[in-house]
Amino acid sequence: MKYDAVFKIYLKSIYLLVPLIFFSQFIISCKEDSYNYFNLDPKRIQVFNVNEIDLQPIFIVEGSSDSSYVLSKEGINLKHWKFEYKTGNDVQINNDGTLIGIFKPDEVPEISFGGYGGIIQKLSAEGDLLWEYSLFNENEILHHDVEQLSNGNVLALVWEKISSENAKNLGVDTDVDIFFEKIIEINPSNNQIVWEWKSIQHIIQNYDSSKPNFGLPINNPSKIDINYVDANSVAGDIMHANGLDYDENRNIIFLSVNFYNEVWVIDHSTNIQESKDSFGGNYGMGGDLIYRFGNPSAYGGSGRQLFHRNHFPNLIEDNVRGKGNMLIFNNGINEEISSVYEIELPSTFGINSNNFMEPKIVWEYKNDSIFSKILCGAIRLKNGNTLITEADFGLWEVNKNKDVVWKFNAQNDSIVDRTNIWRSYKY
Repeated sequence: MKYDAVFKIYLKSIYLLVPLIFFSQFIISCKEDSYNYFNLDPKRIQVFNVNEIDLQPIFIVEGSSDSSYVLSKEGINLKHWKFEYKTGNDVQINNDGTLIGIFKPDEVPEISFGGYGGIIQKLSAEGDLLWEYSLFNENEILHHDVEQLSNGNVLALVWEKISSENAKNLGVDTDVDIFFEKIIEINPSNNQIVWEWKSIQHIIQNYDSSKPNFGLPINNPSKIDINYVDANSVAGDIMHANGLDYDENRNIIFLSVNFYNEVWVIDHSTNIQESKDSFGGNYGMGGDLIYRFGNPSAYGGSGRQLFHRNHFPNLIEDNVRGKGNMLIFNNGINEEISSVYEIELPSTFGINSNNFMEPKIVWEYKNDSIFSKILCGAIRLKNGNTLITEADFGLWEVNKNKDVVWKFNAQNDSIVDRTNIWRSYKY
C-alpha cells in the first residue's frame, strides 16, 4: 500500500519514540502528564495506553459524507479524501492503494432507503477516478456495500423492486411493493454482470397454499421465509442487507441481513443458471442458503437469537489472533447495549432442521457505554486487539482481556463527522 510523505514521517517518529518510552518505563494511561507528553486532547483521545495499543493508523469511513480520513492514534489527520459524491456507504482501500466505494447520486433516487447508493467508483490513491458503474432507477439500486475480488471483479448489493401484485402472486402478505436483495458481480473491463444471486428465487411461504413456494419454513431452512418480516411495517424493505464479505478460499459470500437478524451464506461457485436453482455448485445447493446463523426463529427454529440487528460480517484473514473466525457487530436493539462477537464457523456447511449446527462464540465484548442501533462494526488489528466502530460516538480499541486501551471520541472532533461513522479499517 502506498503511504504519503506525511505518513512516512509519522511512522518514523513513532518507531523512534516507542523504544524510548519503553526504555524509560514511561506508562501511558489517562494521566494528565501523559496527555501533555504526547500533546493529546483528552476530550478526543480519552484512553491512550501506548503499551497495549496497535499504533497502525485507522481509515475512517463516514456514512453519507463526501469525506474519509486516515487518523493516527494520537488524533492526527494523516490523509484526507474529498469525494465527488456522498458515500452510500462503504469505501475500502485495496492492497495496491486504490479505493473502491459506493456513492449516492446528486439527486435523491426513487429508491432511497437508508444506505442507498447507486454509483460505484474506483479511485486512485490520490482520489482520481479510474472506473465508474451506475445502477439506480425505479426498479433497482446499488446500496450499502461493495468488495473488489482478487480477479478485479466487483461484488455489490442491489435492491430489486417487485410490485405488490407480483409479490402477492408469490405468496407474500403485502399491500406495498417489495424490495428483494440481489448480489451482482461486475467485470470492470466491460461493465458486464458475470454472476448474480437473487433472494426472490430462493423463498418459502406458508401464507397462501394456492401460490408457489408454499411450505413450512422449519422444513425448508435453506429457503428464505418471505413473510418473516411484515412488509407493510417497513415500506417493503423486508430484508435490508447491509454488508457482505467474500471468502476466496471457500468461494462463498457472507451476507448480513439486518431485518432477519441473520447472516446468510451463499455459494459463489455456481454459474448464473445454478444460482437460480437448488442444485449445482461446490455445495450442491445452487443458490439456496448453504448456511445461516444469528436467529433460528427466521426459519421457524428454536434456540438463542444471537443478533438483534447486525452489521459488518468480516473474516479474520491476516495472521493474527482468531484467523479464520468471523467478527460481527450486534447492534443489540433489544436491550440497547451493543456487542461484538468473534464466531468460529463450522468446517463444513449444511442446514438440517433436526440437527442444525450453530456457530461457536469464542470471544465476545459488551460494554454498557456502547450502543448504536445503526451502522457500526469491528475488525481485528495486527497485534490481536479489536477495533470497534460505534457510529454515533467514535472508536474503541480493546485487547483480548477486554481492557479498553484506546478510545477516540468523535463527538469532540472537528475532522470526523460526529454522528455517522460507517466503518473503520486498518490503513
